[in-house]
Amino acid sequence: MGQALEERNPFDPRTPGMVLPLLFDAAAGRWGNEQAHAVQPPRGVPVSLWRDHLPALVAALEADRQRVLDSDGMCIRPGVDRSGDLHSVLVTHCQSGLRARAYLDSDGFLVVHSKPYIEDAACKHAALYDRDWPDWWRRYLGIGIGQRIYTTMMAQFPHGTRAQQLITSPEAKWVRRSLHRRDPYVWQYEDCSACGPIWRESDRAAIRAAHATTS
Repeated sequence: MGQALEERNPFDPRTPGMVLPLLFDAAAGRWGNEQAHAVQPPRGVPVSLWRDHLPALVAALEADRQRVLDSDGMCIRPGVDRSGDLHSVLVTHCQSGLRARAYLDSDGFLVVHSKPYIEDAACKHAALYDRDWPDWWRRYLGIGIGQRIYTTMMAQFPHGTRAQQLITSPEAKWVRRSLHRRDPYVWQYEDCSACGPIWRESDRAAIRAAHATTS
């Protein structure tokens, strides 16, 4: 099942040609003011000239996303408790700068925080983005980097660890939903109609059975 439109990165190189017609419409004023404003030409630049440069701009942005997609480099910083056991881990995808921190709660469930205000990148290779732009981290949303980070974090913990879902942003929920579809026992997705209310107390067989009855 594919991503919903709002979950996709408009410059995802895996879907070439998706965004350019929309940008043309926006630049020509055929969108509402709110949507079209993002691609309006600077003051004094003719729309026709702006349109002539849009294909090159889109190609450059898609190439940038492709560069990030092609990189699997991750930096991992573990944290241990007083007994020396692994307690938390910070994972950064080097080329995108996206990162998340996970820790085990008192019940042994993995809790993940992927907010952009996690300033410590734990990575000497991560690009330094302009922190004056609060949404810098959105440029690489919707191309699968979040799932790589989450699965890398999970791989640092003992086999059988399960990740519960706390209150999350819409973007994190998209990642959670995708991971839950891959393994509903390991990754909680609270909005799942099959196992959402019973996930925490259920074993793998019960989760499998719940999904079987709603499929």
